[in-house]
Amino acid sequence: MICPVGKKKFTITGTMSCSGSGTTMSLRRITSCDFVTELPVCPDNGLPVYREFDAAEIKQLKAFLKTDAYQTLLLQSDYYRAFAIEQQLKGAGTSETYWLLQRGLWHDYDKMVVAPGFYDLFLQEATLEKDRISKDDKPYMVASVAYQFGLAGNNTIAKAWLKEAKSLSDGSDFIEKYIKAVSGCLGKMSKDRCHPEAEFTP
Repeated sequence: MICPVGKKKFTITGTMSCSGSGTTMSLRRITSCDFVTELPVCPDNGLPVYREFDAAEIKQLKAFLKTDAYQTLLLQSDYYRAFAIEQQLKGAGTSETYWLLQRGLWHDYDKMVVAPGFYDLFLQEATLEKDRISKDDKPYMVASVAYQFGLAGNNTIAKAWLKEAKSLSDGSDFIEKYIKAVSGCLGKMSKDRCHPEAEFTP
């Protein structure tokens, strides 16, 4: 891969195909291609290449990468840095910004949650994404947000989002059992079965 700023070449790991084999309690899909590079990051300037950038955006990035604000972001998770860059380019409150935060929780949890004001940001982004996401996907997304706040120890928000997930449920075995599992983990997140990487089996 070639970095869009600086043009330095670097190597990432990819695959032609992969298959799913389940999900974790955080609703991260378990696949046969977990070894691939999930978020390419330029080695010389730390730019996360989470999507393609157009010429105008690359010009913005060149300027932004020289700022003190960007130097501070280098101390944060690559996913949080990607989120901040997308904010700079397009603004917050988009599906892109929400899923960058969610991907960070899946792949870089410990570093992600200590970012400044992370959970306030995540709640704002999740609230907006909830109104955009498809009807079929909404109960899963809402329940997974409830899980994240339960994991953070904020059971008030977790219970509110779980209640909404129940009201949105299509009655499928998966979502009903997932909601029950998350509810059973509130206040008990130290249990092995409640760990973000614990496999969830309906």
